[in-house]
Amino acid sequence: MESITPQALESLDQNSRQEIVQFMEAERSKAKIQETVHTFTNLCWNKCIKKVNSAQLDGSEQQCFTDCVGRYLDTNIDIVKM
Repeated sequence: MESITPQALESLDQNSRQEIVQFMEAERSKAKIQETVHTFTNLCWNKCIKKVNSAQLDGSEQQCFTDCVGRYLDTNIDIVKM
């Protein structure tokens, strides 16, 4: 992938620069969401999955995982609302 030089950015009109800024902000937001999902998955996996016995989680593991992720999501939503 080619990198954009400062000179190339300077040659763009204001609308194009604004579109690039908006695109970059959207990409940062996507990356942050992915990071959060990975963090929740890791935390909840370590909390709920003690031993991998098969290709599927058993009922108690599924429930623990669902509850764990739900708690983290609820907490983050509450924090964002503050």
